[in-house]
Amino acid sequence: MKTKTSVSKPSVFKVMVAPSGMLLLPVLQPLVSLFTLGRKLNAAERVAKFCLLVAQSRADDTLDAAWSLALLAEVLRCQGRFAEAEATAREAIEMYQQCDAELAQASAEKAEQKALTHELLGTILRDLGRYSEALKAGKKACEMAEQMQKDAATTNSPFILADCYLELSRTLNFTGQPDDAITLLHQALDLRGGAEEDTEDTATEGDGQSGDSEAAKAKPATKSKSADRYKANILAELSRSYLMSGEFKEAQCAADKAMANLIVSDHAEDQLARARVILAVADVLKQSPEKTAEERSKATAMRAEALAIRKKWLSAKDPELLDIGGG
Repeated sequence: MKTKTSVSKPSVFKVMVAPSGMLLLPVLQPLVSLFTLGRKLNAAERVAKFCLLVAQSRADDTLDAAWSLALLAEVLRCQGRFAEAEATAREAIEMYQQCDAELAQASAEKAEQKALTHELLGTILRDLGRYSEALKAGKKACEMAEQMQKDAATTNSPFILADCYLELSRTLNFTGQPDDAITLLHQALDLRGGAEEDTEDTATEGDGQSGDSEAAKAKPATKSKSADRYKANILAELSRSYLMSGEFKEAQCAADKAMANLIVSDHAEDQLARARVILAVADVLKQSPEKTAEERSKATAMRAEALAIRKKWLSAKDPELLDIGGG
């Protein structure tokens, strides 16, 4: 029997708390995302469950309930509770499917949230190693985001589509389809504004990196004027795709651009992007035939640095902890 995700509601909740809670949902739901991105997962879970409680108290608020479920599913995924995350994401999708008429009358943002929920399911399924199902969910998310970009684009639509392309590309790489991933990753870059060639010299600029860091030693002397961790993630995955296809020069170029797009901060997502980029650089050093033995020897220390970052921010069950480069 399928278990529905819900929280117990005291009898006075609907009368005393739910009305004001409904007014707070537009603030509380983004707060869940902020806590999740900052890896403050206990707080994220509490706020997500409160959002769900408020939304479930209103029979006519199915869309907010569905999005609250999706937010909770993402928190559960980050906690390494993948089975719960999958069940919660599927419940959210089922809820969206039951309110197509309501969705048609809602803002474009609600449709974007539905696409992101499908993308999330694909990510969870990839975490579980169920790649064929992950591909199906990821492609569905891309189709939905593409349709929104075509029919009712918002300011966020290009970024949502780029995110869907990135997550699907990661799954494609896991299934040995780097050429298809390369195509999607270039489209994702275009949607994010491209990978700028315009750079400025930062060779003497303090960037907060340790002098002993192998990544710092490998960092090119130029930095993008509009550093963007989302681009850094895309470019790191692009470098990986090129390596899988045996295109070493292109992989080097993508890794260099990824490094130039890193943002120096202690924020969890910036640090995790840094780990992905360090691994991209390390894999280029290790696998490119033109690299010297001295250059290849740097890869081990760089992978150790990336692993240390991931251990700080990721759940012990996160598959990304095991992905520390190869070759």
